[in-house]
Amino acid sequence: MKITQIWDRIISKFKEQNLVSDLNPGLNKAQIDHLLKEYNWKLPNDFLQSIQIHDGQVGYKEGILNGWQLLPLTFVISEWELMNKLLQNGKLNTNPSPNDKLVFEWWSKHWIPIASNGAGDLICIDLLPGEKGVLGQIIQFNHATPTRDVLADSFTIWLESGLKNI
Repeated sequence: MKITQIWDRIISKFKEQNLVSDLNPGLNKAQIDHLLKEYNWKLPNDFLQSIQIHDGQVGYKEGILNGWQLLPLTFVISEWELMNKLLQNGKLNTNPSPNDKLVFEWWSKHWIPIASNGAGDLICIDLLPGEKGVLGQIIQFNHATPTRDVLADSFTIWLESGLKNI
């Protein structure tokens, strides 16, 4: 299924639940390029298409996809900067659990947060997967444990899987 089709289904379900106002309008390519100009991220096309339709949720509202709040691009950047600052300052545990689909790190600067549960856990796009991983795979970062799970091979698959619980 394409990103536009997934969003059409999400919007249809949200209209039934009066949740459409929880979504930000999309960004245009110039806005995306401006926000990302100082980062060397090669974000997957499906994610970029998605934020052109809806740029995450409004503010810090309750998560709409399995309890996860979709982050606007400005929050994606600030969460990434925060996690990398914590990593640089030695504030993160350095004993991750091994996983051949992920790099062997507690936090990686190649993980781009796209959703949050509001309690320190993040859903991220993985831009540098492990040996058996897939570029652009979606992973779950849990701040309290060293385990990292691969949730989907792409943003499209992850977003579509969230439809089941809306």
